Amino acid sequence: MLTFRRLQLLLIAFGIIGLFYLAISLYLPSPGTLIFGIDRTSGEIRIARGGIAFLPPHIFRRNAFASRDGAAQADGVASALTRENVPIRVGYRVRFLVTGAQLPDSRRIVVDGWRSWFDRRVAEALRAVTTQVSVEELASPGARFAERRSALTATAIAHLERNGIDVKAFEIGRITIDKGALLEHKRQQIRRQARGPVGRVAVIGIDGLDWELLDALIDVGRMPNMESVIENGASARLQSIQPTASSLVWTSLSTGLAPARTGIVGGAETAAAPATRRHAPAFWEIAAGFNRPSDVVDWWAAWPPVRMDNLVVVQPDEGMTLETWPAEVAAVVADSRVPIETVGPDQLGRFAEVGNDLQGGSPTVLLREVLARTWTSHRVALRLVENDEPMLLAVGFPGADVVHHVFGPYSPPQRSGVDRDMYRRYWPVLINFYVELDRLLGEWLRALPEDSTLLIVSAHGFMWGDDRPRLAPEERNTLVDHRDAGVLIAFGNAVRPSRARIQASILDVTPTILSLLGLPKSTEMDGRALDSMFTDVEPIEAVQVVSYSDLIDLEAPRASGELARGLEMRHQRSAGHLQSDPSTQTARRSEAATERPETWGRYAWLNNEGVKRARAGDLAEAIDYFDDATSVIENDPTAYLNLLNASLANNRITAAENLVEKIIDENLVDDPEQLVIDLAAWFRSGDRNMPTRAINILSEARERFPGSYRIAANLGSALAEADRLTEAVPVLEEALALRPTSIEVLNNLGNVYARRDDPARALDYWNRSLAINPRQARITRAVNAATARL
Repeated sequence: MLTFRRLQLLLIAFGIIGLFYLAISLYLPSPGTLIFGIDRTSGEIRIARGGIAFLPPHIFRRNAFASRDGAAQADGVASALTRENVPIRVGYRVRFLVTGAQLPDSRRIVVDGWRSWFDRRVAEALRAVTTQVSVEELASPGARFAERRSALTATAIAHLERNGIDVKAFEIGRITIDKGALLEHKRQQIRRQARGPVGRVAVIGIDGLDWELLDALIDVGRMPNMESVIENGASARLQSIQPTASSLVWTSLSTGLAPARTGIVGGAETAAAPATRRHAPAFWEIAAGFNRPSDVVDWWAAWPPVRMDNLVVVQPDEGMTLETWPAEVAAVVADSRVPIETVGPDQLGRFAEVGNDLQGGSPTVLLREVLARTWTSHRVALRLVENDEPMLLAVGFPGADVVHHVFGPYSPPQRSGVDRDMYRRYWPVLINFYVELDRLLGEWLRALPEDSTLLIVSAHGFMWGDDRPRLAPEERNTLVDHRDAGVLIAFGNAVRPSRARIQASILDVTPTILSLLGLPKSTEMDGRALDSMFTDVEPIEAVQVVSYSDLIDLEAPRASGELARGLEMRHQRSAGHLQSDPSTQTARRSEAATERPETWGRYAWLNNEGVKRARAGDLAEAIDYFDDATSVIENDPTAYLNLLNASLANNRITAAENLVEKIIDENLVDDPEQLVIDLAAWFRSGDRNMPTRAINILSEARERFPGSYRIAANLGSALAEADRLTEAVPVLEEALALRPTSIEVLNNLGNVYARRDDPARALDYWNRSLAINPRQARITRAVNAATARL
């Protein structure tokens, strides 16, 4: 009896297992999906289309495709080579059916999946065409290769049809070039066909250095080193770019590209962290990429750095702590730091009448900080030259801009409308600071190797004479202090001495530096190399570079920052650098930029007071100041973004969400999608653990910004992270349709299907991701593990 009961239970169990296996083997296709099954042994193709299909998983490898007009649709990335054997990747979309009962090489489909099979077949077709095309034709957006896309498409279709695929439609998408391989190819070309560097190059950037004041001080004998350099070198007056916001003009000077190409088009909103926002490599990154070791100290748009070999970046922060890349450089330059507290009355007395009172007003405190930063940057750069003798050195002195803004109104002669007590205390500061820069220049002339070419540059000048401002910076819009005439001075063995001061552009500086280093300017650079200033230096024409952005990877890991920063440096806040660019920003910001000076001054003061309170940890007071600032000028983004930061830091979550809605509704920022993404990331990060808020914010944004890849990708990622896998799949598929070559989305979809215990579909996505970037150790391990399960 007992044996019979056990047999009954065993039969019931086998029956349940059989029914379950039968259930998972039967497919009833939905209108939007086509299921292809391939027999793991024979390679027979079976399509689940008109009715129920029986596809037992131990027999068939199953593949699901979106159904479009009765055909399967697949996106993929195929690899090919250019005429120079530089790897490229071509995104494509194909709609297809299978014409026969079996496909060639069906075993590979079982192992790798349909998409990998497609990628190989498309790649075979592409190579027949792309190996006849130069990389320059592919790299240039306007190249005539665009005319060949129809031939490329026809070749791919014909090849697929020879392999048993009935192609209903085929589209060529984005063509991307392997930057590392292209860079190595260009390195070889430079070595074979172009001259080498004429020697080392040292670039000293002095923010706001002005020819009028410089000439006046040279005439009275106050700057002997600068006088000697100019008399024995060559010089130019540089035409700048409007508006002359420091972040904008220094980024253009450092890349050789106009603001529309660099991505830095405004003032305050991009001054926060220009290195994370610019879209093009700077001259030091180009030099390092071509094995010209480069050291950069305190230069606009250099921090946070691109993490690359042959590059050293050192950035002093407000407390003169030294941020360094790579990290081990910190030990080399540690004793070069000049702490602010060590700048006492004796040092300050050389510049102003301060006595022993170092708290006697913000100008004195600010001067102390500027001197500490200037001396720190100078000493750090000297130590780097002594330690590793870089091929290229760039050191910046941003404090000069502050000294002009803050102390320029008090320079002699005293004018009506200038505070008498402030004039008495600070009248010698600006002139003495220029004299100090001349002293530092003397140290550079003694320290640089003999084969060095020295360039002294500024991206804009300053109003001097009687038309310079009479009011303190916090009481006015300080951008009007700038003149668009910058400075270029060249000195060294390679320089052709000339007393004539030529006319040039700030966009000529980077091509000139590259030419000295034996590198060509790119065809997208608007400027020219000023080779006439040098002896035996001619433009590099034997090697063509369309865009250095095609060679230098700016997506290398960078330091992360806050959600939305206000202004990067204390000197900007104190100097009132709260500008918008009316020529490139929205109309509402243009209104803000044209406010009366007293209104702007009040706005700047309230914003800066809020920044001070926030840094001191008094978030409630900071919020009040930022809120008051937004009521003074309602259409400038700076105070709104600072208010958002402070509200989040003070856990005023609902207020922050409402503020984001207001910022977007009133069009106060250029990239509202990124603002939403950053807010959602804030909710998802750290110990906050508020995934539902993040999902809700991104879901609303998806309705507000239909067709946004970034919103869909982030929403899908948030849903997957919250284990809402069923909801995540269609959102991630939407993101993938918008950008078929997105590694992040492909990996996320693979992860979702792996968590849903569907290794076959996970493999499809992971293999596509690896086809785009094979250097993904984690995904490679996941593919191996999933393959072992099949």
